[in-house]
Amino acid sequence: ATPRHAFMKQLIEALPSAAFETSLSPYLSVFFSTGPLFLTIQYYYFPDKALVHTLPAILYSAQIQGVSFFSHTGGSSWHEGDAK
Repeated sequence: ATPRHAFMKQLIEALPSAAFETSLSPYLSVFFSTGPLFLTIQYYYFPDKALVHTLPAILYSAQIQGVSFFSHTGGSSWHEGDAK
């Protein structure tokens, strides 16, 4: 990210109010307070979406072998019984 980027500032400022804990599942606590849902909600409310750039799907998907910069490895290594 660009130093002092407005979207990163919004994310950091929203973290305290997004804190969510539940005894039901540690997975839900992460998902709602700092995970993908948090990021998606913050993007939704960000007023200047043109300032936020995302990678094209070809760079993070498995559509073409050997091209992707990222991959997803399953395993639920940080989950407890909530994800099994």
